[in-house]
Amino acid sequence: MKKIYTLTLFYFSSLLFTPAAAQEIYFPEAGTWAEKPASDYNIDVSKAIEFAQNNEYSESKDLRQA
Repeated sequence: MKKIYTLTLFYFSSLLFTPAAAQEIYFPEAGTWAEKPASDYNIDVSKAIEFAQNNEYSESKDLRQA
């Protein structure tokens, strides 16, 4: 019985602290979405485009058929 009580207490106490660890949700106003160039993230644009083209989905784009 003590084990069940301890596990229940641990479970409910973990629910209390979960929102504190969550990130803040980002919803910008319409037309104000933050944009940054790929160079800020150290991304080689030509390699990213090449990767996307080489790994494009080859089946139907209509998800009802996929």
